[in-house]
Order: sequence, then structure tokens, then C-alpha cells
Amino acid sequence: MEDRLARVEAGLEALARAVDGLSGRIAALEGRAADAPAGRAAAEAGPEVAAPSGGVAAATVLPLLGRVFLVLGGAWLLRALTDAGTLPVAGGVTAGLVYAGAWLVLADRAGAAGRRWSAEVHGVTATIIAFPLVWEATTKFEVLAPRGAAAVLALVLAAGLLVAWRRSLGVAAWAVTSAGLLTAFALVVATHAIAVLAALLVALGVATVWLAYARRWFGLSWTAALVADLVVAEAVALVARAGGPPEVYQGLTAAAVETVALGLLVAYLATFAVRTLLRRRDASAFEAVQTIAALLVGLGGAAMVARATGSGGVALGVAALVTGAACYLIAEAGAAGGVGRGVNYAFYSTLALV
Repeated sequence: MEDRLARVEAGLEALARAVDGLSGRIAALEGRAADAPAGRAAAEAGPEVAAPSGGVAAATVLPLLGRVFLVLGGAWLLRALTDAGTLPVAGGVTAGLVYAGAWLVLADRAGAAGRRWSAEVHGVTATIIAFPLVWEATTKFEVLAPRGAAAVLALVLAAGLLVAWRRSLGVAAWAVTSAGLLTAFALVVATHAIAVLAALLVALGVATVWLAYARRWFGLSWTAALVADLVVAEAVALVARAGGPPEVYQGLTAAAVETVALGLLVAYLATFAVRTLLRRRDASAFEAVQTIAALLVGLGGAAMVARATGSGGVALGVAALVTGAACYLIAEAGAAGGVGRGVNYAFYSTLALV
């Protein structure tokens, strides 16, 4: 008995020493954070009196990490209450989306206040909450139909990218775009609602192009365009296959796929035309590559669907003529407007001939 008491006392003493050590470290970090202005003044006076910056970085990162864990803990609490039946499923999903939106608002406010890393962390945390929730609400809880899931996903993407654009949050923009692409692709596999989700991916791809123009986040536009092209091409292949789409894709129609394919072409070409003509910029490598891809997947895909199903040939011909005429007019308008007969003229006149 005495041996057990001795071991307990020794354990308590060790725990007390550990707590004292942690308290001392926290106090030291707080003291360094409070002395940061003095450290900057010392740095201006001379390198020999500059304060160390490691403590300031730690004092900034540790509270942010703690807040992230608290936020994720709140999300898991909502999930547990929903799983337990304490909250109705629809109410739990709604509460989770509102919860993610609240942290997105905080990211916007932190960015407005100049706290860049705080804004980035809040934006990424909101992303971690929102996109898996849309997935589970559709596939596990089944409170969202595929079209509803696409609509909610579009709203979440729009909100996240708007905050990232407003506050120039590159990390958050990558997180939102990547999560949106993965969620949309996963929903295609799970729900087989490929037409509506392909349309969403086309819209996301065009949005990332404008983000690249505004913030120079060019990697976003390449990634989103690749995924959009692949999903639209898959939809075309499903409709054009012999015997039609598989049974799980019976709701997939030729008209819907033709619309999405031509929408891919028109949306990207219109975006590129605005930049090259109105903003007087030469066509970039991305614009050249994606235009070729849009012609192959969009116009070529629509032609494949029309040939395989025997429908939509007239509309396809009209769309091709209108697109060619528009490209020629853009080329001539650029030359007349002072852009010249250089890269853009060759680019759009070649498209008109194709």
C-alpha cells in the first residue's frame, strides 16, 4: 500500500513539473509576442540588438492551430448530434453549412484587417467542413438530390472563391478549387448525374480563368480546365457509345450533353475574347491550349453525339457557323481597334477557318 502511495505521489510530482514547464513556455511566448514592437525597433537600431523572431512566429501559429482544432471539434459535434438523431438530418446539414459559412465570413474579416495567415487558415478550415458535408448530404444522408447537390456545391464554391479573390488568399483559393473539383468528380461517380455536374465544372473552370486574370493564379485555371474537359469528354463518350449509355446513366440525354459540350466551347472562347479584345492582351499559352481542347471536346464532342444519335445536327451546324463568324469578327475588330494583325489576329482567324 505504501509503495502504491509513493508511486502516486511521484507521478503527481512529475505531472506538476510538466505543467509548470508548459506554463513557463507559454508565458515566454506571450512575453515575446508582447515585445514584438520593441524587437522591431531594436532591429531598426542595429542588427546586434534585434529580437529573435521565432517566438513571434510560434505565438502566431499556435493560437491559429488551437482555433482550427476547436472549429473542427464544433463540426464533429454537429455531426455527432445528427448521427445520434438529436438533430434532424436536414437541420444538421443546414447547421453545418451555416457553421462553415460563418468561418468563411471570419476569413473575409481577417483578410480585411490585414491578418493574412489567419484569413488563409479560416478559409481552408471552412473548406474542410463544407465540401465533405455536401458529399455526405448527397450520398450518405440523401437529403440532397444530384441537382440540389450541384446547386449547393456551386454556392459553396462561389462563396469561397469570392472571399479568396477579395482578400487575395491564394492558399484558400487552391483549397476551395481543389475541394470543389474532387467533390464534383466524386459525385459524378456516386450519383451518375454527369451532365449537371459537368456544367458545374465548366462554370468553375471559367471562374478560375477570371481569377487567374485578376490574381495571376494561373495554376488554378489549368487544373480546372483539365477536369472539366475530361468530364465533358466522358459524358460525350457515354452518349455516343453503341447502344447508348449504361443503365445507371439512363437519365443522360443527347440534348443535355450537346448543350454542355457546346457550352464548354462558347464559355471559354467568350472569356478569351473579352481578355484579348477588350483588354488588348495577346493570347496566352493556356488560352491556345484550352481553345484547342474546347474545340475537340466541345464542338467535336457535340458532332459525335449528333452523329451517334441522329439528333441535333442542324443546331450543331448553326453553332459552328456562328462560332466561326464570331472568331473572324473578333480578329477583324482587334485589328481595327489597334491591337494589330499579330498573334491575336492569327489566332482568331485560324479558329474561324477551323
